[in-house]
Amino acid sequence: MNEYGGRFKFENYYFIIAISLALLLSLLPIADNMYGYDVPESGCWYRDSGQDHGLIWQWVTLFGWINASILYCAIMVIRKLKYMAKDVDAFEGNFLLSKGSCNIL
Repeated sequence: MNEYGGRFKFENYYFIIAISLALLLSLLPIADNMYGYDVPESGCWYRDSGQDHGLIWQWVTLFGWINASILYCAIMVIRKLKYMAKDVDAFEGNFLLSKGSCNIL
């Protein structure tokens, strides 16, 4: 039962953090007045898309979060593989000990 209660708390924090980051990501360009009609794009987009300031906003709000997600997933996969390798090593060590004890008898 305790496991499910902890999982429920984690899910609450997960949704709160995810929604907060999504709102922040949407509201930051609005606060900096970055949206508007862009002549090179011929439509409503980030204003001044050809300038450095506009490119930084585009990269961070469009691609930065994708790259952060990929980096997070890669780190979690590496952690899980290390954890599994540790379990395999412990299992092999226990298996060899039990096999060796059978030969003694």
